[in-house]
Order: sequence, then C-alpha cells, then structure tokens
Amino acid sequence: MTSFHGTGTVANDKNESDILNSQLHKLGRTPGHTVPVVCQKWLTGHPKGAAASFMLNGVLQSLRTGLVPGNRNADNIDKAMEEFGYALYLSKSIQTPGIKAGLLKSFGFGQVGAELLVVHADYLFATLTQEQLEQYNVKLQQRDVKASRYWQDTLVGSHPFVQVKSHPPYTAAQEKSVYLDPLARAKYDKVSGEYKF
Repeated sequence: MTSFHGTGTVANDKNESDILNSQLHKLGRTPGHTVPVVCQKWLTGHPKGAAASFMLNGVLQSLRTGLVPGNRNADNIDKAMEEFGYALYLSKSIQTPGIKAGLLKSFGFGQVGAELLVVHADYLFATLTQEQLEQYNVKLQQRDVKASRYWQDTLVGSHPFVQVKSHPPYTAAQEKSVYLDPLARAKYDKVSGEYKF
C-alpha cells in the first residue's frame, strides 16, 4: 500500500501518482499488480506540520490489521489518473490477508518532499534467532509496563501526557557533533528528568 500526501490539488495528486508509477515500473513490478493508494486528508484535514505523523500512524495500523482504508470521497476519479496503471484509488476499504510494506509519500510546497518505506515487523522477526526473539520480547514487555505506568500517571494527574521541552537535549557546544554522529544517543537522566548527551 502507499499513503499519499494527497492534497486533492491537480498538480499534487498527479505528481505523486506519476512518481509512484515511475518507481514501480523501474523496480520491475508486474503491470496490473496495482498498489492501493490511501489519501487521509479528506478525513483529517491538513494539520500544521503533523501530516506525515498522521500518515505513518495510518500505515502502521494497516500493516497491523491488513485493512486498507478506502478514500470515502473518491467517487469521481479524474480520467487523467488512468495513465498511472500501478495506482489503485479505492473508495471503499478492503481487508487483505496481510500487507508486507507501506510507502509513505509526503510532497510539499517548493519541491520539498520525503518518502518512508515501512516494512512489516514479521520480516524483521524472521531474521532473528530464537534467543534474539526471546530477548526482544523481554524488552518489549518492559516497554509495555513503562508505557502503561506513564499512561496511568497521566490519568491521575502526576504529569501531563505531553511534557513539552524548553531546550534540546544537547548543549550548544555539542550540537554539531550530535548531528554528525549517526551513533549519537541521548540518555535519560533521572535526577533532572531530562534526556542528555
């Protein structure tokens, strides 16, 4: 499946479909083997800067459930879109036996855009040994316990759900080295209650 920025404008919808079509053709996808296109903005509107996070959430839900949501307002697809034979614009949801991957496309103004390929977790798990999978499951359970505790603390008023930061986790002197080091990781400091490098 693919999730489009899907602004509903003539240029954007055509450009996104054209790029997807070109990519799948170059990768050698079989003609007629279409990819469902999801455009969420008919439902969510255009958020201020958070469109990609909404889209990613939708892709993750589709990967988890196998459900491809229909574009409920897609009742009159422009004839010009027929030239993009790999894109399938559904008006109704379909339940699939499973989705292997989702391609998130975010085309913005001024040719600013990004793409994110999200592969179903089963493909990662298939590469792990039994021991590695068991170690992962222990970490997953620990994260679930922490997340549940955090949520409960939020509900009883111990802290707000979103704790807004007033400054980055690095100092001005550390900034450049943090951005240039792909292995840089912030660690949580229990004393200050903040992440630091």
